[in-house]
Amino acid sequence: MNRRRQGAWPAPDVAVASPSPREFARLSELLREHAGLAFDPGKSSLIESRVRRRLRALGLADYGAYLRVLDSGDGARELVQLIDVVATGVTRFFREPDHFAFAAAAARRLASGGRRLHFWSAGCATGEEPYSLAMVLRADLPASADWRILATDISTLALQRAQRGNYTPAQVAAVPRRFQATSFAAGAGPDGDILRVVDDLKQRVLFRRLNLGRVPFPIRGDFDVVFCRNVLIYFDPRQRADALAEFHRLLRPGGHLIVGPSETLLGVEDRFERRQPAVYRRV
Repeated sequence: MNRRRQGAWPAPDVAVASPSPREFARLSELLREHAGLAFDPGKSSLIESRVRRRLRALGLADYGAYLRVLDSGDGARELVQLIDVVATGVTRFFREPDHFAFAAAAARRLASGGRRLHFWSAGCATGEEPYSLAMVLRADLPASADWRILATDISTLALQRAQRGNYTPAQVAAVPRRFQATSFAAGAGPDGDILRVVDDLKQRVLFRRLNLGRVPFPIRGDFDVVFCRNVLIYFDPRQRADALAEFHRLLRPGGHLIVGPSETLLGVEDRFERRQPAVYRRV
C-alpha cells in the first residue's frame, strides 16, 4: 500500500464528483452490511460530505475509483476508515443534561440494594457520553456503591480516542464546573494543552467495539439504564425493531432506555412505556 493511501502526507485538494446512483447504492450496501447503517437516497448528501474526506485523503477524484480501492486487497483496511468517517457523529459532554440527571436519580434508588449497577452507552463515539455519566454517578452515589459502564461504538478510531480520554479545554468547557476539577488532569499533547480524564473514572468504563445493526448483541444483559441516543435514526425500520428488541432483552425489568430527542419507540409500546421525553421504561 503506498504511503499516500496511509495518509502519511496531505493529498492534493482534489475536486470530487458526486456518486452515480449505482455508486451510491454500492456504498450504502457496504455500510449496511458491515456497520448496520441504512441510508436512503434522500441522505446521499450526508454520505457524500463524509466520504469525500476519504477520497481527498487518497487523492481520488471519483467514487468509482474509491469503490475499486474498497474491492482491492487494501479494501478491508479502507473499509474501517470509511465506517469511521460515516459513523462518527456530533457529540459533547453533558449533551441533554436532563438525561444524566434521570440516570443518576434512577441509580440512587437502586444503590441501596447493594448489587452492582450496570449502565450502557451504546454509540459512545469519542467518550463524552459515558464519561459524563461516570461523573454524575461518582458524585451522586455513595462511595461504597458498585457500578460500571459499558461503552460501545462501531468506530474503532472513535473508541481509541475515548479510551485515551484526552480532550481540549474547549471540549471540557461543556462540563459543569463542579465536575471539572475532580474529573480531569492537565497535560500536554502534540497539538497543545489537553485535559485527561482521571484514572478513577476511566476504570469505571469498559470500551468495546459493537455493531448495533447485527443481532443478537454479543454481550451479557441485566442493564439498569441504556443510553442509545441519535443512533436509531440511521437504521431502517427492521433494524430499529431488532435493536429495540435486543435492548428490551438486555435491560432488567423496570430498567430504562434513553434515546435521542428526535427519536421515538413507535411500534413497541407493549415493551416500553414512556416516562418523559426520550426516556422509556422496560415493561
